[in-house]
Amino acid sequence: MASTQSNSMAKSHSKTSEERVAGRIVFDRADQAGDSSAALCSIVTPVKVTARIESKSTAELSSSADPGFEFVLTKSVSPDSERWLSESSAEVYRLRLDDGLTIRWQSRRAVIVSQSTDPNSAEIKPLLVAFAQFAIYEQELNRLETALAPIESHAPADVALCFEIKSQQQSQWPRLRKIMQELAMMRLDFARLEPCFWIRVTGEPRSARALRGKLARAIDAEARLEAFTDRLEACEDLYEGAVDRITDHRWYRRTDLMEMAIVALLIIEIIAIAGEMVMQHLQH
Repeated sequence: MASTQSNSMAKSHSKTSEERVAGRIVFDRADQAGDSSAALCSIVTPVKVTARIESKSTAELSSSADPGFEFVLTKSVSPDSERWLSESSAEVYRLRLDDGLTIRWQSRRAVIVSQSTDPNSAEIKPLLVAFAQFAIYEQELNRLETALAPIESHAPADVALCFEIKSQQQSQWPRLRKIMQELAMMRLDFARLEPCFWIRVTGEPRSARALRGKLARAIDAEARLEAFTDRLEACEDLYEGAVDRITDHRWYRRTDLMEMAIVALLIIEIIAIAGEMVMQHLQH
């Protein structure tokens, strides 16, 4: 009897496990990479990371503050899955792929409704790779937008400083140059990021490509990228102009000093010549 009950419980547990599987995709930097055989995929652009899957229970996902991407694979949407998504205030998007898969997605979370709940299956793994890639792209876009915001908000106060270059403002010049360097780094990071949302990966399944396209539309990536580059360009024009004017101002000052030094040397030479002539005249 005990053996029968044990077998029954094992079958019940197996059935539950097959019907719903939860996990978290974590991202390791290049200097943190562990066992490459356990990797889901490697992402080189815009940042170099390795994505790998950690098996978790739904409770563990709910209590985690980990910045990775969390997912639930399920054969049917359950109240537990809905409650899990409702824990975040982020908007939930309902996506449907051409092969019949339905997905409930919100930033860094997803419930995938599929007959396969194996993360390594040919049907699911490409989707998890697409989710991992997109999570990095979205994270990088959020980082750039956040980094630009304080510079952009302070820019109006710097307008006068950027157009009226005065020697009394020299204490502000290093700050303006530092801002210009930060903007240059943002431009380089943005140049690496922007194509990632649209580039077609060789050998990528159609379902994964379609998923990335739907995710990009869900976060309004095209409009956000265009708005960011416009905002970045406005700040670049302001602070680049300021740095150029500061450079010109300093060059003019050095030129003035050189001219004054030359005039002083000429005056000294004239005085010396005049003195020599007077001495010669007095000797005769």
